[in-house]
Parts: sequence; C-alpha cells; structure tokens
Amino acid sequence: MKYQYFGLFLSEKDRNALLRVIIDNPIVSNLVFQRGSTLYLDHCTLLHSSQGDEEIFEALRGYIRRDPFEMHRITIDGIGFSDKAIAFRVTIGDPQLPCANANPHITVCTIKGGKPVDSNSIVTWIPIAGFDVYGQLKMV
Repeated sequence: MKYQYFGLFLSEKDRNALLRVIIDNPIVSNLVFQRGSTLYLDHCTLLHSSQGDEEIFEALRGYIRRDPFEMHRITIDGIGFSDKAIAFRVTIGDPQLPCANANPHITVCTIKGGKPVDSNSIVTWIPIAGFDVYGQLKMV
C-alpha cells in the first residue's frame, strides 16, 4: 500500500491554541514569522514511508481500522529550535500508539530553506508548561 506518512492531525481549535502560544511569546513569534519562514503546525508525524518500518505501519493501520475518528491526546511539553526548523516537542498520550521518530514533535515552521524533516534534527529543546491538544490519526 502506498502512503507518504501517518500523522496525528490537529483540529483547527487545537492548531489555533498552539498558534496562540507562539503569538503570546514575542521572541518565538519573531522567529516563527520571520521573512522566508513556512508555517506548518498541523500534525505530528508518527511514521514516514522512508522509515520503512512494517511493524509500526501495521500497528498504525490497525488503529485507523478500529476507530478512524478517534482523537488521540498529545501533550506539548517543549519547543525546539535549529537553524532550519522550529517544533513543539510532544508526548503521545497513548503509550501503545507507536511513533518511529526518536523525538516526537509537531513542526511549527521551517526557516532558511529548511524542510519539515529538519525538525528531526533539533537537539535544543526548551521545556514549557505542559498542555494537551488532540489529533486524529490519518494516513496520507
């Protein structure tokens, strides 16, 4: 089966809540909305096709088959920066829901020609007060 990735997609309400966190912090806001940045802020990738993990693929497909409309809790607990991307660090609420990324995250934006995959290389994370958003598991 062909797919690009599996992700937990945010509702408009939850996306706006994350946007509010950015707007309310002038330093972060200036970085995110700098000239040439591309805003994403819409999902947490759990598995990209390039990762080729069949076990995680089958597990995620199973979740979608059981309840394609289920909303999964995502706890936001940090924000990370690199020279190419800014992302929110997340913890997936359901410990059985697999994620192939070592550092689950929601890409906020890319900068200086970065790509969303550059969020996987972020090593500088700043803790923030944790709060929950919800995402629907989809295969794209």
